[in-house]
Parts: sequence; structure tokens; C-alpha cells
Amino acid sequence: MIVPHLGFRKKPIPKKLPKELANQIYKLKATTDSDLEYVRACYKYITDHFYCGRLETLTKVQYTFHDVFDHVTGHLPCTLQNYLLRIMLIKSGRFRDEDIELETVPFNMIIHQVAKVKVNNKWIYVDPGGSNLGKEFGEAAKWFG
Repeated sequence: MIVPHLGFRKKPIPKKLPKELANQIYKLKATTDSDLEYVRACYKYITDHFYCGRLETLTKVQYTFHDVFDHVTGHLPCTLQNYLLRIMLIKSGRFRDEDIELETVPFNMIIHQVAKVKVNNKWIYVDPGGSNLGKEFGEAAKWFG
């Protein structure tokens, strides 16, 4: 099965964003002093609004094919959470696409995508999809947890 945003190629960042998201990016950029704080704030924004459950990934596979802007809150597949993260980081002007890598890993008999972001010349894991599995900022859900 072909899964959008799985890492075979990165989907381009949209030129125009919904007003609510553009405002959120502006607010987070204005209220954070460092790039690391900004990444952490984006992670918190995404994990406060969305979750990625293993069961829902299978039972709601159709969400994988929806536009990321169609989702307001609730279940959002890991690939779309990472796409939203890329949008927020790049549109802030603080990061370039080269500063974000997507890694596809096996995870409990399914595949999972995690992001790595280059902050101050150091790569850190940013895995909003793994947050509901107990993974903290800087950790990634891989293999069996």
C-alpha cells in the first residue's frame, strides 16, 4: 500500500496556510526565544490537538489520505503529524527543509514515521505520533516501543 508522506518523497510545503495555523505559527515564533523552544512549542501544539493510536491507524486508514488541514483535532496519522510539524518549522523561517529528516521505522508489526530536526547543529527526535505511547520530546517510538 502507498501511504502519503511516508518518506519516499517529501510533499512540498504549501504556499498559503489556513489563517488559524498561520496565526499559531506567528504566536509561537513570537513567544519563543530559541529554535529549540520553538520546536518544543510546535511539538506541544501538535500533541495537544492530535494523537496517533495504533488501533486508529489501522481502523481509520482513510485519514491518511485526507488533507492535513481537514483535521482540527483528534486522530491524525504519524505521517500527517510530521507533515504539520514540517510546515510549522519551515513557515516560521527558523528552519529549512534540509533541517528536517523523516525516518520510517518498524513498530509493533506496523510502520511508523518519526522526524529528526537539526537544532544548533545537533539532530533531535521529534515524534508527536509517539507521544501517546509515553515517548517524550526528544525520544522516538521504534520497534516494540
